[in-house]
Amino acid sequence: MYLFFCYLLSVGIMLSAVMVICSKSSVYAVLSLVSAFLNVAGLFVVLGAELLAFLLLLVYVGAIMVLFLFVLMILMLNEEELQGEKSKLVVFVFLFFFLFLFCFNIGQVTFPNWGANERGIVLLGRGLYIEYGEGFIAGSLILLLAMIGVVELVGDLI
Repeated sequence: MYLFFCYLLSVGIMLSAVMVICSKSSVYAVLSLVSAFLNVAGLFVVLGAELLAFLLLLVYVGAIMVLFLFVLMILMLNEEELQGEKSKLVVFVFLFFFLFLFCFNIGQVTFPNWGANERGIVLLGRGLYIEYGEGFIAGSLILLLAMIGVVELVGDLI
């Protein structure tokens, strides 16, 4: 049952990501991105990382996506058409490629046993700061650049 929910949520993530790319309306694209984040949070809950799921919901869905939706609704931007059939073809080629890989690797998936007796927050801290420290710092720098960009864009309006 555990594996079924992992696969179900993974398919939901992929479908939501395809909807983000293929939707012609920017509001629908943002709502599809919220759906993708909700599926990722559900996958984190199934995998036992409840804190990470809560942080993802709080930061991305609760703050950033609501801000995107708010800005889109306030600005009332004109909707632009996609670049034709070329972008849809690229999406479906990637989707076919990942489904092909998924079908051949479905029985070979193994999950590491990272300290079965430790709680999620300890594992999260070890993973973020010891094993994936460079990626964590790179992500924080990207968020810092985004904040600087927002301050620069809105600074003239204040």
